[in-house]
Amino acid sequence: MKATTQFILCVALLAAAAAADAQASDTAADHLLEAHNVAIGTEMFSQNALNALAQEMIEEQQTPQTPSQAPTEKKSYKPYWLMYALLTATTVYDVETTFHRLNQCPNDCMEGNPVVRPFVERGRAATYAYTTLVNGIIMYVARRMFNRGHDWWRIFPMAVSGVHIAAGSWNLYLAAHPEE
Repeated sequence: MKATTQFILCVALLAAAAAADAQASDTAADHLLEAHNVAIGTEMFSQNALNALAQEMIEEQQTPQTPSQAPTEKKSYKPYWLMYALLTATTVYDVETTFHRLNQCPNDCMEGNPVVRPFVERGRAATYAYTTLVNGIIMYVARRMFNRGHDWWRIFPMAVSGVHIAAGSWNLYLAAHPEE
């Protein structure tokens, strides 16, 4: 008879714990009270032992989870990749409009940026190699800031994209107005 009452108590406590996890609206204390009543009916444990057991189970449910136990949210890298695409597209726009303008007036025109000028003079491949390296460094720093949760990670890539848009637009303006 004693083994049967132990089994009933274990089943009641397991059911109470499972129900507490499954139903957020009910508290663990309500389910433990039901298990307590079943155990009292079997007269297996004393009132104090059951109260101590119920208190331990409630405290386990109320303890905060450590970061390793907490469910992790997967971070979306979509904004990062969209920013990388924007930076790449504006770089291509700037480089192609630069070479378009240089092809229009090969003797009178030159790259206005003194840092990029040596690469432009060597051709498209050298220019793209340099700009790809610079964009990679910019986006590496942006990715590190993005992973650390800084909201301003996109400021520098956006600023560089803005410079590329302005330079590419100026190149197109000069191509449309060759007398200037």
